[in-house]
Amino acid sequence: MDAFLVEISCILVKSYTKTMKKFKVIKISEYWSTDSLTKNIEIKLNSLSQEGYEIISVSVGINMWWFPTAYITVSKDL
Repeated sequence: MDAFLVEISCILVKSYTKTMKKFKVIKISEYWSTDSLTKNIEIKLNSLSQEGYEIISVSVGINMWWFPTAYITVSKDL
C-alpha cells in the first residue's frame, strides 16, 4: 500500500512539473504619495495581465527611507 502511494505521488509531481514558469518580482516606489502608488500599481498590473503574466501577489510596505513601496510577484509559462 505504501509503495502504491509513493508511486502515485511521484506521478503527480512529474505531471505537475512538466510546465516551466518564469517568475519575476517588480518593485514600484513613490516618494510620499500612496495615491499615486496605487495608480501606478493598477497601471502596471493591467499591462502585465495583458502581456499574459499571472499575478501571484502584491505586497505594499515601506522601504528604508520610509517611501511607500509595492512588490508585485508575477509568473508566466515558458
